[in-house]
Amino acid sequence: MGGPCELKEAPAALFGGIRVAPDGTKFVFLHNTDAKQPLKGKTTLLPGHQGAQAAPMFNINQHGEKVFIAEAEGAADPVVTADPVEVAYDLPALGSAVLVIPAGKQAAQGTWWPKEQQRAVRPARQPQPVRIASVWKKEDDCSKAQWVSTPRLASLSDLGVNDFRYSLYRTRVSLSARQVHDERFLLFNMFTRDIVSVAVNGQPAPRLFPDKADAQTWTTRNCFERIRPDEYDNRFDVSGLLKEGDNEIQVVYENLGHAHGYFPMEELAGIREAGLSVSESALTHPLEWECATDVAGITQGWHLPQAVTDGWQQVTLETGSALPRQGNDIQPKAVPDGLFTWYRAEFDLPASKGTDLMPWLLRILASGNGYMWLNGHNIGRHWQAGPQREYYLPECWLHFGGRNVLVLGLRQTADGASIQAMEVAPYPID
Repeated sequence: MGGPCELKEAPAALFGGIRVAPDGTKFVFLHNTDAKQPLKGKTTLLPGHQGAQAAPMFNINQHGEKVFIAEAEGAADPVVTADPVEVAYDLPALGSAVLVIPAGKQAAQGTWWPKEQQRAVRPARQPQPVRIASVWKKEDDCSKAQWVSTPRLASLSDLGVNDFRYSLYRTRVSLSARQVHDERFLLFNMFTRDIVSVAVNGQPAPRLFPDKADAQTWTTRNCFERIRPDEYDNRFDVSGLLKEGDNEIQVVYENLGHAHGYFPMEELAGIREAGLSVSESALTHPLEWECATDVAGITQGWHLPQAVTDGWQQVTLETGSALPRQGNDIQPKAVPDGLFTWYRAEFDLPASKGTDLMPWLLRILASGNGYMWLNGHNIGRHWQAGPQREYYLPECWLHFGGRNVLVLGLRQTADGASIQAMEVAPYPID
């Protein structure tokens, strides 16, 4: 129990509170709300009392409107029974600290957290970066995925997916010559504003909308509006890709995660309904879909270091020029030739003394969105859009003095999924 407290003889920028654990341990929280000035001094926290709200407080609702937050009635009522606590504080701008006081002890016997961490001593001579000269490449084999029939209007959560992985959808449909001629559009009605890429009979389908399908701009577009049942927020031109008779449409679904705030945080993920149409504005031929909750490479273990590269293509990378540490619009441009592409790189690290105390990074110049795995451990997303070109490689998962395996699974964007150059290097001292 506990909460915010009144602070005696404290500057207005200092905020604090106390919580008391069932065993009597007290946790004193202090925060400097000043973005420019540090704070240092002494104050007494009065549990059960909270000073009057000094200035109006506002929030932003789902319509982008500023909303006044009224002060709660009875805020001065006691919320915890405890003696006043006098503390000395020394906080940087926007700094926070927690004083942990054991049960039955005085504030002077408590311990402030966080403590200053001991800096690791780097070797006097840093190891050289490891430039990766070639990688193995293979397209995801959708036929090897674990497919299940998907009921109409079923979300990914209904299928047991509550994280932000890549998933697959597919449908098989037999068309007449008239349908091939008339049904020139493929429309998707989504639960949330995620991105899909499409291949029709093995050929990538040109995207009509959104015109810029990347992680930076699309999730914030109209993010305060729910997707209507008649709104098709991923649309493709399939003219020339369909044929009379049997057709197969494959889809890779990129779960971008929730845009911040209100409606988007409440939305499910997945494809609500999709099918062919004679126009971009209405779905005239709904299709029945199957779903694989993981891409086939995950099912086959391609992200694991013990995976076999039989049937993979070796691709030579550029090694003659320096790799930029950051930058946007410098990524390689390629023509999409699939949906989801896998890359596997192998490299050795030195076993010299002290190497494992040094942080290492991956520096990469590539197109495509996806995930990365270091020796079988997921180390996060690779985004094509944005300035980030360096990714942290946790030392606990690196093999010093041995072989390391780095795997990337990338959804092809309008620029394909291509790696131009990559290296593994110690983090610069600066």
